[in-house]
Amino acid sequence: MYPAAASGLGLTEMAPAGEAVDVGLAGGSASPHQRPPGSEREQSRRRARSLLLAVVLLGLLAVPLVVALVALRQPRWYPVLDMAQTELRVRDVSSADPPLIGLAGRIGKLGQQGSHPGPFSFWALWPTYRVLGSTSWAMQAGAVVLHVLAMG
Repeated sequence: MYPAAASGLGLTEMAPAGEAVDVGLAGGSASPHQRPPGSEREQSRRRARSLLLAVVLLGLLAVPLVVALVALRQPRWYPVLDMAQTELRVRDVSSADPPLIGLAGRIGKLGQQGSHPGPFSFWALWPTYRVLGSTSWAMQAGAVVLHVLAMG
């Protein structure tokens, strides 16, 4: 018996007179559109391996961020300039006057000032900031959480 055709649709045997005779798939009763048994199990295993690989890679990428976060925990860090302004706006998220525009983008004369398009970064940092105690370090932890979510 000769190997299956490249398409996998049937097996071919050579008859004594040199004519090719199609003997079908294993057992001859399966249609060409049916999957062999176990292929769904194999696909499930492949998906599980892919998911495991993605989780491991995400963990490896997150390790440096977590190490930096732990290193920044002590001594206490006080934000300055843009980071200080960001923390003030994150604090305003749950206030009676929440931010409606983004962080200042240009600081200069009155007619030349501008802001980033929106306050989404403040809203995204706020949950972690609040849960971890509303400190400058909590804002950095919120940034790490957002970075890990973006990688995932």
